[in-house]
Amino acid sequence: MTPPFYFFCEQADGRGGGTIKSKSAGRILALVLTALLCISLTAALVRLTVKFGATVVGAEAGVLVYDDFNDNILGTNLGGAAGAMSYDGAHDPTLNFVPGYEGSALRISYSVPAGQWCGYWSFFLASQKGYDVSGFTDIRMWVKGGAGGENFKIELKDFEGRSRHVYVSIVPGFESGLSTSWQELIIPLYNFEGVNLRWLRQVNIVFDTYPYSGTVYIDRIAFTENSPRTFAPLGLVLDDFNSGSGPNRLGGSCGSMDPNPDDPAEWITASYVTDSYEGLGPLKLAYNRGTASWVGYWTYMRPDGSGYDVSDYENISFYVKGSAGGENFKIELVDTSNNVATKYVTVPGTSYQKVSLPFSQFSNIQNVNLRSLKQVNIVFDTSPNTGTVYIDLIRFEWVFYKEVAKRAFLYFWFEANPETGLVPDKNSDSMASIAATGFGLSAICVGENKGWISAQEAKQRVLTTLQFLRDNVQKVNGMPYHFVWVHNGQRYGYSEISIVDTAILMAGVLHAANHFSDN
Repeated sequence: MTPPFYFFCEQADGRGGGTIKSKSAGRILALVLTALLCISLTAALVRLTVKFGATVVGAEAGVLVYDDFNDNILGTNLGGAAGAMSYDGAHDPTLNFVPGYEGSALRISYSVPAGQWCGYWSFFLASQKGYDVSGFTDIRMWVKGGAGGENFKIELKDFEGRSRHVYVSIVPGFESGLSTSWQELIIPLYNFEGVNLRWLRQVNIVFDTYPYSGTVYIDRIAFTENSPRTFAPLGLVLDDFNSGSGPNRLGGSCGSMDPNPDDPAEWITASYVTDSYEGLGPLKLAYNRGTASWVGYWTYMRPDGSGYDVSDYENISFYVKGSAGGENFKIELVDTSNNVATKYVTVPGTSYQKVSLPFSQFSNIQNVNLRSLKQVNIVFDTSPNTGTVYIDLIRFEWVFYKEVAKRAFLYFWFEANPETGLVPDKNSDSMASIAATGFGLSAICVGENKGWISAQEAKQRVLTTLQFLRDNVQKVNGMPYHFVWVHNGQRYGYSEISIVDTAILMAGVLHAANHFSDN
C-alpha cells in the first residue's frame, strides 16, 4: 500500500518521471516525520521526568533513585547536598562509604546521650527547593545494622517546613529493629500524610530512640510506584499511629495515665505495633487497673494544649479489637474548661471493627464546648480489670458535603506554588490563573477559620502571595495578565488582560485583607 505522503508527492509533481523523484521526496519526508516523532516522544519523556520524577534513560521505569551512594560523595543523585547533624553539633554521626548491597553504601556510626538525637540530612535539589514525588507511592531503601536491633526514623520534610516521620520498628518485618543482613525497607508514602509531596524538600534519617549508639548501613534510597495507591481517610484524623510514636496527626502530645504509678497492682503500657487496620501501625494498650482504680491514655488536640473546633463534626470514630473481646473502656471528650463528656464502649471482638460514637450519645455533652475541645481520653475504669486492646484511625467525621468543602480547600493549599502563592490553572503545572489565585486566597481564610491550617501557616502563605502579586506578576496599567507562569509571574503565551478574572483575584485579596485585619 502506498503511504499517503507518497500519493501527496506524486500529485504535487505532475511532470514526466516525477514519480521517482516524488518517492525520493516521500522517503525524505518519512524520515523527517519519524525524526520529529522521536523528538516529540523524547520531549514527552523529559516532561514526565520533570513532573513525576520518572527516571532518566537507562533506569527502571517508575522509579526515582534518590541516592545510590555509588559516587562515594555526600549528596543526592538529583544534586542536593547531604551531611551529618545533631542536637548540639558536637554529636554528629560519622559518615563514610563502604561496599553495599549494590555498589557502595552509606555507613552511619552514631552515639548520643539518651533523650537526644543525631542523624543524616539530605536535600532533593541543590537549590533546596521542593521536588514533586506525588506520582510515586512509596519510599524504599536497603538497610542493615552493625549489631542488629538498631532503630531510627525516616523523616520527610516539605518546602514549607511541614514534616512527618516513620520509625523503622513500625514497619512489618522490622519490629525488632534492623538485622545484620541486608533487608529492603519499604514505607508507603500514604503514611506521611500531611506533608506536601508535590514540594518535598528533604529526606532525613534520625536517631533519637534506643539504642542511642550503633552503626547502620543505607543503600539505594528510591521512590517507586510499586505500592498500592491509598487515599487519605475522610474526616479530621486525630491519630492514625502510623509514625510509630507521638505526637498525633494534629501535632498534639499523647501518653498513658495512671493515678497511682507507684502501685504495682495497676499499670498501663502504650505501644505502637504492626498489627494495624490501615497504614503501618495501631496503638496497643495493655492494662491492669487493679481492683478499684483506673488507668488510661490521653491525646491533645493541639501542640500547645489549646482548644480545637470540632463543632462541625457529628461523631468520633475508630477501629478497635481486643485480645479477648468484650473489653470495656470509656471515651472522654474534654474542653479547655475541663468539662468532660463520656461514652462507654464494649470491644466487639478480636478482629477490627469500626465504632462510631455520635456526640449526641455522650453523657454531659451539653456542657462541653465542642468549639474548644482540648483532648480525647481512653479510660479503663470498669471490668474486666485487665486486658489488651488495639485502636487505629481515631477521627472526627461529618456529613459528606462538609468533607467536599475541606477537600476543595486542600486543592488550593497543596496545588499552589509555595514560593509564589500562584495557583495553577486546571491541571497545568506551569500556567497559573489569577482567578484561581484569588479563589486560593479565600480558601486560605476559610481553612484557617476551620482550623485545617494554623494561623501562622495561613498568614505566611497570604503574605507570600500578596508580595509576589505586587512585585513580580507582569501587569499592564496595574492589571495582571489572566495567565502567567506559575514560577515567575510573567505573561504566559499570548494571554489577555481580563477584567472579570482580575475582579475575582481582587475579591480574594479583599477577603484576605478583611480576614487578617488585625495584621
